[in-house]
Amino acid sequence: MWRPIRPITRDPFAVSDARSIPDSDLVFVPVRFPDHDTEAVEVRPPTNSPHKWYFKDQQQPDDVLFFKQVDSSTKPGVPRRVPHCAFKDPELPEGTGEPRMSIEVRAFVFYDED
Repeated sequence: MWRPIRPITRDPFAVSDARSIPDSDLVFVPVRFPDHDTEAVEVRPPTNSPHKWYFKDQQQPDDVLFFKQVDSSTKPGVPRRVPHCAFKDPELPEGTGEPRMSIEVRAFVFYDED
């Protein structure tokens, strides 16, 4: 769950249509913490077909977004992840708007396979 605390006037939050991003456009990058290392997944520019991204212009605090971040399913056609990010809107002049403030809540959902 992702929700802005105040209206988003710069650096909006975008989610992808995971079906439009092939695994070949994903890059695993190291992330280092003082007590452990892990890795994150980044999206490289499209190689063949364009990626599809969506955002809500002027998103308000009551415009709550729910999305699946990761799925362990190996069923064909089920996206394993939903890339998401903030981005600089090229239609807004540089330095306009307040910094984005938001709340993010992650939940684990477990269920029996069909």
